[in-house]
Amino acid sequence: MNDIPRSKFESIKKTLSESGKFRNLCRRIEAGEREISLSGLGGSSRFFLIHALKEATKRPLLIISPTAKRAESASQDLSFFLGRKPPVLLKKEIGTGKPIFSTAASKSGSDRIAWLNSAINGGVLVTEAPALFDKTIPRKTFAGSVIRVEKGGVMYRDALISRLIKSGYVLTDFVENEGDMSGRGSIVDIFSPGYEYPVRLEFIGDEIGSIRHFSLESQKSMDKLERAEVLPASEIVMDREPLERAVEYLKNRAGESGVTAREKLPVIEDIERGIRVRNVEWLLPAFYPEPGSVLEYLPGDTLIITDDPGDNLKSIRAFGESHGLTKNFLTKNLKIAPGMDELFFTEDEVREAAGRFQNILIHDLEFAGVERETIRFSGEPASIEVRKESESPLDAIDERIYEARQKGYSLQFVFRTQMELEKLLILLRDRGITKIDAYTGELSHGFKLAEAKVEIITEGDVFGEKRERASRRRSPDVPSAFITSFSELKPGDYIVHVDFGIGIFRSLKRLRIGDSEGDFIQCEYSGGDKVYVPIDRLKLVQRYIGEGKPPKIDRLGQESWKRRVRRVRAAVENVAKELLELYARRRALKGYGYSPRGEMFREFELGFSYEETPDQEAAIEEVMSDMEAPRPMDRLICGDVGFGKTEVALRAAFRAVTDGKQVAFLVPTTLLAEQHHKTALARLKGYPVTVESLSRFRTGREESGIKSKLEEGKIDIIIGTHKLLSDKIKFKDLGLVIIDEEQRFGVAQKEKLRKIKEGVDTISLSATPIPRTLQLSLAKIRDISLINTPPEGRQTIETYIHQSSPSIIEEAVTRELERGGCVFFIHNRIEDIYRVADKIRKLFPGASIEVTHGRMRERDLEKAISNFIDGKVDILVTTAIVESGLDIPRANTIIIDDAHTFGLADLYQLRGRVGRSDRKAYAYFLVPGTAALTLDARRRLKAISEFRELGSGFKLALSDLEIRGAGQLFGVEQSGHIADVGLELYLDMLEGAVRRLEGQTPEEEPEPDISVSTPAFIPDDYISNDSERLLTYKRLSYITTEEGIKEITGELLDRFGEIPAPASSLIEVIRLKILMKKLGVEKADIGNKRAALVFAGKSDLYRRFSPAGKLEVYFEKPDPLGETRKVLEKLRSPGTGEKKRDEMIKGR
Repeated sequence: MNDIPRSKFESIKKTLSESGKFRNLCRRIEAGEREISLSGLGGSSRFFLIHALKEATKRPLLIISPTAKRAESASQDLSFFLGRKPPVLLKKEIGTGKPIFSTAASKSGSDRIAWLNSAINGGVLVTEAPALFDKTIPRKTFAGSVIRVEKGGVMYRDALISRLIKSGYVLTDFVENEGDMSGRGSIVDIFSPGYEYPVRLEFIGDEIGSIRHFSLESQKSMDKLERAEVLPASEIVMDREPLERAVEYLKNRAGESGVTAREKLPVIEDIERGIRVRNVEWLLPAFYPEPGSVLEYLPGDTLIITDDPGDNLKSIRAFGESHGLTKNFLTKNLKIAPGMDELFFTEDEVREAAGRFQNILIHDLEFAGVERETIRFSGEPASIEVRKESESPLDAIDERIYEARQKGYSLQFVFRTQMELEKLLILLRDRGITKIDAYTGELSHGFKLAEAKVEIITEGDVFGEKRERASRRRSPDVPSAFITSFSELKPGDYIVHVDFGIGIFRSLKRLRIGDSEGDFIQCEYSGGDKVYVPIDRLKLVQRYIGEGKPPKIDRLGQESWKRRVRRVRAAVENVAKELLELYARRRALKGYGYSPRGEMFREFELGFSYEETPDQEAAIEEVMSDMEAPRPMDRLICGDVGFGKTEVALRAAFRAVTDGKQVAFLVPTTLLAEQHHKTALARLKGYPVTVESLSRFRTGREESGIKSKLEEGKIDIIIGTHKLLSDKIKFKDLGLVIIDEEQRFGVAQKEKLRKIKEGVDTISLSATPIPRTLQLSLAKIRDISLINTPPEGRQTIETYIHQSSPSIIEEAVTRELERGGCVFFIHNRIEDIYRVADKIRKLFPGASIEVTHGRMRERDLEKAISNFIDGKVDILVTTAIVESGLDIPRANTIIIDDAHTFGLADLYQLRGRVGRSDRKAYAYFLVPGTAALTLDARRRLKAISEFRELGSGFKLALSDLEIRGAGQLFGVEQSGHIADVGLELYLDMLEGAVRRLEGQTPEEEPEPDISVSTPAFIPDDYISNDSERLLTYKRLSYITTEEGIKEITGELLDRFGEIPAPASSLIEVIRLKILMKKLGVEKADIGNKRAALVFAGKSDLYRRFSPAGKLEVYFEKPDPLGETRKVLEKLRSPGTGEKKRDEMIKGR
């Protein structure tokens, strides 16, 4: 919600409502005039007027925009004035054929359901014009499918689950997306479309005992509710009658269309069994003989407001022309396809339906010949005109403030975040301007509206438009990355046992040993030997993460593992010592301390095209602090593709230049140099900074001129490849070196880098994401900034793995070109790339197609890439030369031919070429077919489809270390040591070494051995998901406090219901282990009536229970674990003397 004070808003609206034009509009609406035309509403003034109209009429509103992008923008602008974002209806999108793997979890269906529900309830709604033509679920059917639940109400759990499945919900282990549901014992979780949070129902028999919202990230409950509403998850509700009707329809349709039995039977049989076939929403006419219209959902007094009727009409006509593509797609993929007239309304039908409501048309241009008088407002877009390139936007703001005061206008500034607003206020305060109206909120454009005597200026009007950031849940940032990674173990994966070495995880196995029953991790070693690790000792077992290559399996009973551990530990000690010494020497060097940040720097900050993420802001502050310190900076900035590392580097570069220093920006490839050069030129436009680039794209003459200017100090920032490391390159006053992907430079180049870095500030950028645990381990020996916050401005990349076929290529490319985008087509063999390009040309004769590869002449390559960036090329057929460096917001579809031949890291990098804007992006990995794929290829492809979200927390970070190899962070020698013992154990060693070198002596804390006769495990029917059960076991093994016990107990109760006896016993075992560690008990053998405790020699209690440090306790109550805990607690109590202790001992 925006932060404009209500009183200020009311006064502006009052001024507007008192204007003659607004009163005239309201009168004509009240008189029931069917169509009213408005004009003169530039910028976002039309949305301010719509808000005022809503307040004045108290009627529901539907705003129709020409395109999806404009509809989303309209909704965002309206949210600024309304305080809430109106739902947006988009047209149905066709997909592609059935993939081998897919990440598609489209929200479009859920969003449609939420919109329909909002329409029934009235309010303000937005739609793109083509969406009005989609036929939908009849309103009566929709209303009958809504489930209302109430605390204390009677409802059969199984009947509820059945009803939810029929209405489109997907039964999953855990709810993650809208339309998911989960049933675990007495708990039923549901994420209904149209609601921000999922709900958790807890049943007591057939009664709903409680209703709670819960968090998707933690899966923990939040606030309690008295009642909740659950909407259907799909427009296809598979009740008995619709199913029977659909089967009959499909049989008839198949006969009319001449579809073969082989093609029709699988579809019909699946539908008959209530199975949702892929793209079932396009079979809507089969289920409903009279589908509904979205306009039928609107209350009768709704005002329909059409924003720019001319553009709406163009959009509708283009939509009609695309029906041929829809028909082809449905025929190929559904086999039995409804006719277009069954799926879409005609233009006349929509016009007639809309004509039943009052309509307001807002024209951008006013045309002569309209029947009724157009109401002409005096609204125009706001603009801050900077007359000279050297002039600051703040000068223009000064003038605008003065003009507004002279004319009696209310002038208001709107910035997206409080942080950006405060930066502006500081700049204005420095100029003596203290009294201005400034607020936070999101508004696409400012405006001046004479009728309201108001002018609103946005951040975009002053410093350029900010790119939109979509709301996204941040991945949980936890130091327990390895714990959660452990839960993803699958049979056959490699593990590390701290005592026995590298083995293979075989299974989670339940065993009965004597009187005891519990779960064990079965680990297999060389020769087939097996070790069964009890789940309370899982802290000793780690998932193996090494160099991506299969490690050597250890053999039990041999010394090789212990020797390896000793060798690696010694190497780690040396590394830690060397790095600490290097760090200390570096900090002792004298460097240049930069002057405080001034007005120009703060103005430069405000010109950034995005809002800084928290991690990015922290990295910038760390860099600025380093630069102000009187010692050379040497900071590593880690963050994934597109996370904003370049902006951090450019802030540092700008800071250096404003203090008279030169900057060298080194990159590993020519394309990356050109991309950074263009980015820097655009970002520094309007500032007195000279930027040049040096790469193989430069001629000999150009190169010579650049070298001379560098030496003379006429170039401020030079961006280049290894050419910058030439002995012939001289700087007048080099102050900052920025190195992008240093690990990709050769040994000789790295040696030259070390020389060029001496005495100057250095920033290294790495696209290898690293877990927080690694940062914590290295923090004392290297200045590291992590940018792990997901890039909110970029939508998730939908990933599909398809068997290669011209139809898939045709569908994917056509969809992208139709929405005005462009396409990467990756083919990594130069010898036949032109033949492939010719095939693409035949499929798309009207498209502009270019070919690029690494053996092209520099000028030809540069021209082809530039044409693609500038939008002159629709499809770029290229090798993997584009793997890094290209940032093209227009490119939102990438097709990778023979994807099975690429490594996982390459696929990940290539996919990162798209999805660089606020538009939905698609990646298609084409393979010859599943039969031709090796097992490793299948694993790689499945893995890339699982890594759906960039920066998906620890999982991606750890997997990325696996696929790229830890050598990129530690160097080849250290990566060999990591391969010997696994990453987690290596980091434990490194952290210990750093602590010892700093004078800390971390105590080795042996894991107590405990055996119990009571069953202690998590039953399969309590947590049925194997990974979740394994994760819970691992988390339990790491708990060290009573608070940790309470937290996990509360979470189990909340998520899974009443804790069964074996799981309660397991929690009690963990509680006992915590006490045993504190008292120095190294072993406990707990039977039904007796417990034997053995104290370690260093324990204070060892001497008390001489000669063997053994205490035997007998108890009468049938609670051996609880009674043993009481004994340990009394022993721990400071007030327990020897006499009282003796009283506890029944025998020894």
